[in-house]
Amino acid sequence: MESTTGVQAIADLIQTIIKFLGRAAFQRQLLAIIVVLIIAWYLSKPLITWLGRQYGQWVQRRRESLSSENLTVEAVNDQMQVVVWSFKWVMQIADMVMFPLLAILLLTLTILLFNALGWVSGLLSDALYLFALFLIYRFLLAIGYIIFDKQRVIKYQTRLFRPLFAVIIFLLVIRGITELPVLAKAPLIPLFDGLLTLGGLFIATVGLYLWIMATGLLVDILQPAITDRTNTDPRAVEAWLILLRYASITIAILIIFQIIGFSPTALAAVLGGLSIGVGFALQDVIKNFFGGIILLFEGSIRPGDWIEVKDKIGRVESLRIHSTVVQTEDNVEFIVPNQSYLNSTIVAYTYSQTGFMLKIPIKVSKDTNIKEIQATLVTIAEKAPMFA
Repeated sequence: MESTTGVQAIADLIQTIIKFLGRAAFQRQLLAIIVVLIIAWYLSKPLITWLGRQYGQWVQRRRESLSSENLTVEAVNDQMQVVVWSFKWVMQIADMVMFPLLAILLLTLTILLFNALGWVSGLLSDALYLFALFLIYRFLLAIGYIIFDKQRVIKYQTRLFRPLFAVIIFLLVIRGITELPVLAKAPLIPLFDGLLTLGGLFIATVGLYLWIMATGLLVDILQPAITDRTNTDPRAVEAWLILLRYASITIAILIIFQIIGFSPTALAAVLGGLSIGVGFALQDVIKNFFGGIILLFEGSIRPGDWIEVKDKIGRVESLRIHSTVVQTEDNVEFIVPNQSYLNSTIVAYTYSQTGFMLKIPIKVSKDTNIKEIQATLVTIAEKAPMFA
């Protein structure tokens, strides 16, 4: 089995799955799982709607009860805000976990039915275990929606959590069919001094992608935590965290090279042979790359800084290795190559301070009340996104 090639191992795995699908006991359990999923899916939506109605009616009764206690309108509203906030997260969690909860309940009943009839229920038990993991995954997502920024959670749900959960489920399913360590060692193609295995290919692709996404999540978590607990400039914190992220990604790539059989000697030979052609073809990319490194180390531009781009003032939203994203006050985003900062003068408004002053000429008539104009301008400025 250990001498089996990667292609043969995949073919054997497919044949094993086909054999399982041809068994009556497997087909019976698979059909039961499909029916359970359909029923759980269609029942979860009406149940959530019903819970929402019950919650709304309870809130209304609570408001009427408070109003009958001769409380002021402000006092009633304050208490109702506390009540609504306290139970809002309950409804959010219920919305996220209702489907897996129903699926687990129905699968448990189905397993009891199969055991009573004397039928095999091993696949149903495995499905029950997987849905327990899915329930935990959805519960943690619901907690994330409550605690953290919703847009950030949606971003990492799509890019990290959902792929990571899919990978875990995939590996658990494969482990139930064949020996996972043996499958991972199956060779695919010769690669320099060694062989590229299925496990090595998996780590070099899926593993590296998940690591890149995980480091991005770690930066987003550490930045506010460090900033809130120290007096460090948040722009400097983010810049150093970005540097640490790229350093960790570089180390991960070097480790992957070792895993897949890329020796340092072979890597140097390949890079030496391609250096001239790649140097001419990708010289702008290389300039932008080193420009990003220089900017991060020097701190001349940091995330959160206000700079001038094409005669417009904007905020540096993100500083990446290749380019910088600058967003103006009217939500126009400029993607600026990093090398442009090295060859031109940078107009920075917050290089050494967090605030800056803008001069905006305003013309009014002679008989205008200056104090009213000043108060109006201050109110408008306080509501502006760039000053809020």
